Amino acid sequence: MKPAELSLQEVSLEFPTSNRPLAVISGLTLDVAKDEFVSVVGLSGCGKSTLLHLVAGFLQPTTGHISYRGAAVTGVSSARVMVFQEDSVFPWMTVLENAAYGPRARGVAEPEADRIAGKYIDLVGLREFAEEYPKNLSGGMRKRVDLARAYAAEPGVLLMDEPFGALDAYTRERMQVDLLELWQAEQKTVLFVTHDLAEALLMSDRVIVLSRRPARVHTVITVPFSRPRNRGLRKTPEFLKQQSLLEEILHSFEVADACAHTS
Repeated sequence: MKPAELSLQEVSLEFPTSNRPLAVISGLTLDVAKDEFVSVVGLSGCGKSTLLHLVAGFLQPTTGHISYRGAAVTGVSSARVMVFQEDSVFPWMTVLENAAYGPRARGVAEPEADRIAGKYIDLVGLREFAEEYPKNLSGGMRKRVDLARAYAAEPGVLLMDEPFGALDAYTRERMQVDLLELWQAEQKTVLFVTHDLAEALLMSDRVIVLSRRPARVHTVITVPFSRPRNRGLRKTPEFLKQQSLLEEILHSFEVADACAHTS
């Protein structure tokens, strides 16, 4: 495995409450290598999104250390870009202007910013819609704009929080393939949160299973499928076997919760 580009060491996070602190993450350690695609799964409410917010610098850990390329993460940075579940395109900007936002914010001259934006608009298949406004685009197309804008910002790490969760099933599958193709063409370090176990296996080099809250790393699965991949992989016996393994792990958490509530 390549040296860690992103490293979390014994990270814990507590939120104050009226009674006692609420432990959300506890002693979580995780390394992510450069250009590695890592998915994070776990039961609802276990702290997956909170983990991304810590890596993004939106939150600071109560204890522990987060570093990016050896430097401590102490706040937000253009080196770590977040893609959220709901599309976050600017409605007053065209597709091209949205994609060029990151380069222009970094001070890149307009012609070069537009060239960078155009490159990623092409990669996500929106060249003919470059001058359209978001109101004229479908949900899947707006999500493609999100991806193009995130890539055009040229971050070191992409943090993706259920990026396809608001899409219908068909569009979601199409977006998974689009992201796979984009990542294959322009590899990035990706930390990807999802509830969809098949999505995690299809996209990732490794799948990290978080425990119940307070979250820590429970299981790490190295995905055994070569790249490039396509949606047909989902139907293979080995894929279904890996998906079943993940389902059994999460089911064991639910059983433990049920036993705790009845004891």
